Amino acid sequence: MINKRGKKETLRQIDRMGRVETTVFIVTEDDIKNSWNREDTFNIKPKNLKQYRSVVDQGWQRLDSLELSLTGENVQDWPSPHPWTALIVDDFLIVDFGAGADGSYGVQPSTTTINYLNIEANHYQGKATKSIGGRVPNENVITRMLTVFINGLERPEPSRGVGVQAPDRLSQDGFPFVAAPFK
Repeated sequence: MINKRGKKETLRQIDRMGRVETTVFIVTEDDIKNSWNREDTFNIKPKNLKQYRSVVDQGWQRLDSLELSLTGENVQDWPSPHPWTALIVDDFLIVDFGAGADGSYGVQPSTTTINYLNIEANHYQGKATKSIGGRVPNENVITRMLTVFINGLERPEPSRGVGVQAPDRLSQDGFPFVAAPFK
């Protein structure tokens, strides 16, 4: 690529993409974040794997300890080491544009359709799934992720999130399933 000054530059990866907000909620140490974000998701340097697994597991433990029970006791919903540590370390993002904006595949739309983390949750619980996994447009993945990561899989309530309930513009319920651009 040629920059504004006419010099040849190598295109660089800006951020590693996997589960949304991994470097906000799980990998929180700045020096590790920088190394993490420089990694090629499909070719992680073996020398970094042990450190990443340790940091991710610490992040899981921190998230799981964010709540207290009604009796004031710390609630541990996940075992340590966390069973999804490898999932996050070796992760990449899947956005499912094959589904309708409501997550349906030619079936009646549902406001309770949950696709994000569905395969992972069912695998962990030993359940079969019909979902092809991934993420469907308009799904509130931050709330889903934080609810699962903090509450565990057995307690869908209270719902966790950051206060954003929906995108400014919903994705279309037809190909290419993305929102119309702002004018």
